[in-house]
This record gives sequence, C-alpha cells and structure tokens, in this order.
Amino acid sequence: KETAAKYTEFVTFTNTELDKKYGESLVVVSTFADSLVKDRVTDINSLGKVADMIFIMGYDFHRPDSDKAGPVAPIDGKGVYSEYDIRTMLNDYVAVMPPSKIILGVPYYGYNWVVKQGEPNAERIPGDDDIGYSQSQTYAKIMDTILEIKPELKWDDLGKSAYFTYTSPETGSIREVYFENDKSLEVKYQLVNEYSLGGVGMWALGYDGGYQELWELLAKYFIK
Repeated sequence: KETAAKYTEFVTFTNTELDKKYGESLVVVSTFADSLVKDRVTDINSLGKVADMIFIMGYDFHRPDSDKAGPVAPIDGKGVYSEYDIRTMLNDYVAVMPPSKIILGVPYYGYNWVVKQGEPNAERIPGDDDIGYSQSQTYAKIMDTILEIKPELKWDDLGKSAYFTYTSPETGSIREVYFENDKSLEVKYQLVNEYSLGGVGMWALGYDGGYQELWELLAKYFIK
C-alpha cells in the first residue's frame, strides 16, 4: 500500500510537471487486470484521479505455467476456470473511475500449451526438449499454424475465446492453443462501446504480422 501511494504521488508529479511544460499533456498509466482485487503497485482509486488515462492490461488470465489451458482474456468465467474475468474487471474499474479514462488492453497473442489430451481446458503437462514446451505465440504465428495444420477451430462460449488442439508434426505431442481472433476481439470491442470506455490498446502492435482482419475490425468499431 505504501508503494502504491508513492506511485500515485509520482504520477501526480509527472502529470503536473508535463502540463506545466507542454500544456495539456496526456499521461497514460498501465495497470494489471486484477489491481482492484490484489495487492499491486497501483492503487486504482487514487490513480484514476491523477492519471489522464488508465491502460488496463486485460490479459494473462491463463499463462504458459497455468495448470490447465484456457482463455488468455476471458469475457466471463470467474470462479469456473479463472479467478477473474474481463466483465467483472470492467465492472470493478468503472465503479471507481470514469469509464472515459479507461483503455482496455487486448492481447494480439495467445498461448500454446503441451497438454495431456485434446479436450477443452486440457491439463498442461511439463515440457521438455523432446515433447516441446508451453509458450506464448503472436497472432501471426498462430494464424500461420492454422493455415499449415488446418485444425478444427473451436469456440469457448464462456470465455468468448477461440481455441484449437492439434498434434505437433515436429514432436508428436498434443498441443492446445487459446488465442484472440476477430470474433473474440469483436465481443471485447462491443463491451468497450457498451461501457463508453476511452478506447482500446493492444499488446502488441505488429503481432498480427501481415494479416489485415484485426485492422479491419478496429476500423469497423472505432473509425467513424
């Protein structure tokens, strides 16, 4: 709490000094998705008052070291396969700060797990040099895999996330990938407009490579 208070003080100082020097500056601060329910370096109640905008890192609800594969940024699912979800997160944030100050950060990546069997939310198994490892992959890398392997694309209706399973041609191991695509991101962009948020951001620009559909989706929802 003491560190969080000092961080708010630092952001206050930074914003004040930048405004003095440049007029109306724009100070954007990144925060963890769960900053309102866990001890983090940011105190959202005070930070939301002194920062011009908050960029919520709305991802990593599952990670490569999670016990099971699952959505990186689930819309719903709190208490089912994740302790938190995007909808609950947004409700928590807009309760303590103006929605217009919030930027929803979305992942232009997914995770590719080595799993025990090819079923939804499959159990992860430890990787090694023979069977490979669970890892982060960019949207472009995942789309390349889809074009090469041609797996059956599936939909997690609770998390509103795309996923698929396949057998690795290199190692023979079963792998499961959860990732964001134009269908899952569209649900998030609808929420952004529904909550009247300040906008969206992504981690990270360029992760989509030469694929155009994510740009087209942004244009559909945010270019008037």
